[in-house]
Amino acid sequence: MKFAFPARLHYKTDVRSYRDSLAISAILLALMAGRTPAQTASSSPQRKEPIQPQRLVSAAVTEELKQGYGRRPYLVYRLDKQTAHLNRVQTLYETQDGDVACRLAADGRALTGADWQVEEARLLRLREQPALQKHRQRRELDDVRHFEKFLRALPDAFDYTDAGRVQTAAGEAERLTFTPRRGYQPSDYETRLLRSMHGEIWIDARQQRIAYFSGELFQNVDFGWGILGTIQKGGTLRIQQAEAVPGVWTLSELKVDITGRALLVEKVQEHIHERETGYALAAPVQSYTQAIDALLRTRCETLPAPARSIPVSSH
Repeated sequence: MKFAFPARLHYKTDVRSYRDSLAISAILLALMAGRTPAQTASSSPQRKEPIQPQRLVSAAVTEELKQGYGRRPYLVYRLDKQTAHLNRVQTLYETQDGDVACRLAADGRALTGADWQVEEARLLRLREQPALQKHRQRRELDDVRHFEKFLRALPDAFDYTDAGRVQTAAGEAERLTFTPRRGYQPSDYETRLLRSMHGEIWIDARQQRIAYFSGELFQNVDFGWGILGTIQKGGTLRIQQAEAVPGVWTLSELKVDITGRALLVEKVQEHIHERETGYALAAPVQSYTQAIDALLRTRCETLPAPARSIPVSSH
């Protein structure tokens, strides 16, 4: 799962850019982990010794930066994405050249024979035009850089409070609540929203990975004194991170609900639900053309059992 991070807002940017920047800035707030607690956890016995919440968050961020996208094994998985205007299912194949996507269904309907011919033609065209894949890879790497900047802000942006332990599907996790830290000075528009957010974060007790992040905007967030745009209070972001295969964690679910306005007049709405399932390890060394070949052989419809590698051709 990847995210399009915003460029900084500029006074000469057009209305569409403002709208997209405001919406995507909100997604930035939660890039870490989560279903809602009621769906995933039960109470867990109290620990024997107290924890130091700030140190725990710092250690988890260090681990995320050390083992994040581009530093972990590549995966192949199914991605279900729903927005106000889109309902799509894809197979996503990660490679050293960037991700390759193949459509499985749209608007609740599986591909027809004619649909598959269109998708096959698109993949073959992509295979012969590496510049298109290079463009996608540059966007993905830019997203990663922005995301890592956001991660580095977490230890300083919030004050964390120990809220006990919870039991999740992956094991025990430390549950921390957070509020904005007094005096925190965000470095740019992307981190400004952190001053208006409270919520909770869960950190896997065994592997020190961020397993859940849930946040809510408790006040409006203005850009340029509200002239450039506003994200309204009440917006929520919930993201889950999961151990896809043993030792390999990845973002597995995202829910975003925000509203606002850009340039005082244009309404901004983002209602997104993305979910990843059916993980498998991709081959350790591969090009994007090899991933296309593997997807074409299966018509993108079937994946091996999780934790098994997908073979790729040698050319």
